[in-house]
Amino acid sequence: VSACRESFALSPAAEVTLELNPESATLERLEGFRAAGANRLSIGVQSMHDDELRRLGRVHSAAKAAEAVRLARAAGFDNLSVDLMMWLPEQTLPVWLENVRREVALEPDHVSLYLLEVYPNAPLKAMLVDSWYDSYLGVVVLVRIIDGVLKKGMKVKMMGSGGSYSIERVGVSKPKKVVVD
Repeated sequence: VSACRESFALSPAAEVTLELNPESATLERLEGFRAAGANRLSIGVQSMHDDELRRLGRVHSAAKAAEAVRLARAAGFDNLSVDLMMWLPEQTLPVWLENVRREVALEPDHVSLYLLEVYPNAPLKAMLVDSWYDSYLGVVVLVRIIDGVLKKGMKVKMMGSGGSYSIERVGVSKPKKVVVD
């Protein structure tokens, strides 16, 4: 930050934001960030439910997230935001509302809400399925697993519709040329 201030005409009131994962929060580290010129901290809490955090592949717990917020305040951050994800797999409305209540109880200055976005290397990718719904036939005719295994009798929950489907037949699909009049 000091190199930027020396090289550019930054206002003394410029907002300098640092993004932090809760598991890396220590008082010493946060005090160092503050001393270096960071004056706003954004903490990637994502959820206040440990089971959701595990499904997301996060290594922190809800308790560690709350502790990170407390440490940030103790280090002198008076401009603090926390992130909250929504529409997570298996997340119900009551659980999401409880997440909101718990994050608000941390008394951040700002809460950022994000929809789930899955990146190619995200651990969560293995839980997702694609489907193709044939509106003419009125059935799901293809389910493609991005990562994982399908077996006859398994239940698959579609994220888009929220519907559950039983796997009746498993095989390799080979596209066929269809003549349309």
